[in-house]
Order: sequence, then C-alpha cells, then structure tokens
Amino acid sequence: MSLRTIRVNELIHEEVGNILAKDVILDGNYLITITTVETSRDLRHSTIRYSVLPDSAVKEAGEFLKDVVVEVQHILNRRLKMHPIPRLEFVYDPREREAAHIEQLLEQNK
Repeated sequence: MSLRTIRVNELIHEEVGNILAKDVILDGNYLITITTVETSRDLRHSTIRYSVLPDSAVKEAGEFLKDVVVEVQHILNRRLKMHPIPRLEFVYDPREREAAHIEQLLEQNK
C-alpha cells in the first residue's frame, strides 16, 4: 500500500466519522463507529467498515447508511481538496462484536 493511499484512508476515516457525528442526523438509538477504510490503488473507491452499538441495531444502521451514502458522499466531495474523490461504500464489520463475544467468554471462564 502506498503512502498516498494510507493518507487517503486516514483522511476519509476522519472526515466520514465527523460527518456521521455532526452533519447527518441519526434516525435511531444506536452508535455507528468507523473501524477501517480501505481505498483502491487508483483512489476511485473506498470501502468503509463500521461497527454498531447495540448489536440489535445492525440492520437498522445498515439501512440508514444506505439511505445517507449519497449525502455523505456529497459532503465529503465539498470538504476534500483532491482528485479523484473515492466513491464510498459502507460495509458492516463484525470483528468488534466477535471480539466482545470472545472477551465475554474469557471472563466467564475465569
């Protein structure tokens, strides 16, 4: 992975996190956290992995992100001073939930 791609990943991670926290109104009682951003080498596509709390809101949060991806993309396009600006795709990241489950199992076995 090139240094430029790493920087773009970090920038998109920060900006999309800010957009979700400040610019887009959540339609439910859940928290969406950006876990990782993976941008293609040609910088035309970014996969944004996210986690959701509570676990019961995963489906609801996924539907919300589908509904607002165009708005998030539009805000990001205005904020970033680079070309091309990657097209965004949100993908649920189950690793956080799996890690919490493993941690819970370990606590039970103590």
